Amino acid sequence: IGLTLGGVPVVWKMIDRVTGGVWIGAIVGFVVMAAVASIQSLGVKTTAASDSLPLMFIAGIFGASAMILPGISGGYLMLVLGVYVPVLGAIDTVWEAVKSTNFSQAIPPMLTVIIPLGIGVVIGVVTVSNALKWLLARYARPTLGVLLGLLVGAVVGLWPFQEPVKPVVGQVVKGQVMTEEKITKLDKDDWPTQTFTPAAGHIAGAMGIVLVGFSVTLAIAWFSHERKAVLAGETKNSS
Repeated sequence: IGLTLGGVPVVWKMIDRVTGGVWIGAIVGFVVMAAVASIQSLGVKTTAASDSLPLMFIAGIFGASAMILPGISGGYLMLVLGVYVPVLGAIDTVWEAVKSTNFSQAIPPMLTVIIPLGIGVVIGVVTVSNALKWLLARYARPTLGVLLGLLVGAVVGLWPFQEPVKPVVGQVVKGQVMTEEKITKLDKDDWPTQTFTPAAGHIAGAMGIVLVGFSVTLAIAWFSHERKAVLAGETKNSS
């Protein structure tokens, strides 16, 4: 949460004047990100879809977007899409295959996960960067408002006071109607989550970690700004 919210001042400084377009964009961005995060927390995606080719391609585009958009975490978006664990698993499988020189073992994860994800990243970097540049040139304030809303809305999916809840028979989890057998086989990491009322210690610890993350993001932004200023000064002096 701290790392994410640390991007808010960065984006806010880019807004020269707050207008209605900024607020509308912020509301749209917040609603979209909060809705996606809420859907993910309810576990409505199918297990089969979590490692499908189209979803990996889309995840690559989203991940590339996060590399370009200020303050947005690529890992978080992949987590929201439900592909974070499959991607890590694919990388681990390929690495083990390389170490054991059993390269045939690396083919399935390469074809189903890593390659489509990589193609999505390449396409995402090109398209999103150009689209963002175009939007900022023509609709700067609404676009920055959307980015601001995305940052704040991301906190919904990162809310720390959540706990897994064992599903019941008939409940839909990850697109499947739960039976006794499916509940037994379902990994605890895939259980739906629900919020709980935190104790004072939980709140204090979470706030401390949030402040650390927030400070880290601000420090990175400050050093980046200072570096750009130094480079600009050196360029000016050399000319």
